[in-house]
Formats: sequence, C-alpha cells, structure tokens
Amino acid sequence: MSAEKLTPEKLTAPAEEKRVRLEEQFSLAITEPDRDGNLKYMNLGPHVLPLLQILGLQEWGFTVWRFSKAKTINNETGPVYFVPLRTVSGTPCIEGTPQVEGCLLEPGYKVYMNEMRLQPELDCLFIVPKRSI
Repeated sequence: MSAEKLTPEKLTAPAEEKRVRLEEQFSLAITEPDRDGNLKYMNLGPHVLPLLQILGLQEWGFTVWRFSKAKTINNETGPVYFVPLRTVSGTPCIEGTPQVEGCLLEPGYKVYMNEMRLQPELDCLFIVPKRSI
C-alpha cells in the first residue's frame, strides 16, 4: 500500500439502493461462527450480486461478515474492496494502519485496501479477486 491516507469512496445512488436491499436480508440469513466469535453470512449471494453488478465487480468473489470482535484482515493476494453494510453497535473503525487510522466505517462507502484492523461491531462485505477466495 502507498503511504497516502486512503479515503473511503461514497457509493453511487444505485449502489446504495442495492446495499440497503442487502441489509434488509440479514435477519433471514444463515450464519456460521468463526473461532473468534465473528459470523460469516452464508446465503446472501443472490442479494450481493446486484450490488456487485452496479459496482462493475460481478466477476469478483465476495464474503459477508458480522464482526463482533476486533479482527485484523490481511489479503495476501492483493487489495480488496471493503464495504461496510450496517453498523450493529458502537462506532466501528479501522485502527493500526496509518493509511486509514481512525477511518469510521460508515455504510454507504467502500475502501480499496490490503490490510486493516477492524473495530466492531458491524456487518460488512469483502469483494475479492476470484483467485483469492
């Protein structure tokens, strides 16, 4: 990553509409806990794909998570798009990475980056090159 501070990019109105529709599906979703107590959403694909299409990333892979515990994310295959979908509690933010230190994770934005430490609690989408899934 470069030394410059990364700036979250606001989603377009059509992308924001798809994000809101995706957010409405969380209560119906199947989840699987990881060993740290965070949850991976398992059945949201049909609701994520319209957002990926609007973003021009329909050929990319994705995962949707709820982070209730702090977590360091490091994609070894390169940068990913990170999209906060919903604030669950508190004021989720990124810490420990000077390029994005203190960046609040607001729904309606996306950040393109390699590494971050997330402070919970939020639901979020990672959009990754298919080769890294």
